Amino acid sequence: EPRKKKNRTQDDSRWDLLKALKERRYVDERALLCQRADYEDLVRGLLDRGYIVESSVPCDGRWNTGYAISQTGLDAIECGRN
Repeated sequence: EPRKKKNRTQDDSRWDLLKALKERRYVDERALLCQRADYEDLVRGLLDRGYIVESSVPCDGRWNTGYAISQTGLDAIECGRN
């Protein structure tokens, strides 16, 4: 389900992606209302920061993104920082 907030920022997308992975929901560039390249940059940044990890379940484009939230990502959500 696409996010409806207008004037979305990179932080909005980052938090939405982390929250979706925490809840084991599928999220992609369409759901985040961003371009594919921006989504790929977002994922790379979260991987580099250790907030997400590659999942043992490959991306199927419907139920799994191929990524999972890490403990660092869970801690960031709990602490309200990004």
